[in-house]
Amino acid sequence: MKNKVFIVSILLSLLFTGIVNAASIWGSYKGNDIIKIMYNGKTLSTNDVPAVSLNGRTMIPISMLSQVGIQYTWNQTTKTVTITSTNGSTASNNQTSNVQKTYPSLYSNDLKVYLGKLTTDKYDKDSIYNEYGTYGSKYQTKSIWNEYGTYGSKFSSESAFNELASTPPAIVYNGEIFGHLTTNSTISDGVNIAGLLVWLNENGF
Repeated sequence: MKNKVFIVSILLSLLFTGIVNAASIWGSYKGNDIIKIMYNGKTLSTNDVPAVSLNGRTMIPISMLSQVGIQYTWNQTTKTVTITSTNGSTASNNQTSNVQKTYPSLYSNDLKVYLGKLTTDKYDKDSIYNEYGTYGSKYQTKSIWNEYGTYGSKFSSESAFNELASTPPAIVYNGEIFGHLTTNSTISDGVNIAGLLVWLNENGF
């Protein structure tokens, strides 16, 4: 493909290491300094437009993505680039690819047992609100909705619904404990299931 489509480097820089941006040492293209792009110790090449420094930003040709195992298509009519990652998922945007959203998760108090994804999407297989999923079904052992299970019983110290629970499930977000899901009002960072749902909706989870 010879379409000279560029993508903002702040997103692509997550894929590359060792970018050399010393002015002019690699030559210039239409008055802009050429930037050498390296991936896993190897220099990426291009037969068309090179990576350049433009107005203080590093601009990388999207065609270079194919050299790191990422495929893309260009729609001339809609002026859209669609990127397909190696796992088959796609990201499409008129200018840049989308950054994958991070969701909070639920774990046992000791962080050893994963109890599901905190999203209101009832079709997400890992959502605690998917009543047919591993973490949303009232019959699954790792579900907080199982009233006879460790994490849903009114009598378990690890349950989200025991008002006297001492070690309720932990809410983890961005690698840190955000709070604890519990009906025990004495736990300082505790949040009940109703409060959790409000927080998830307000933050688009």
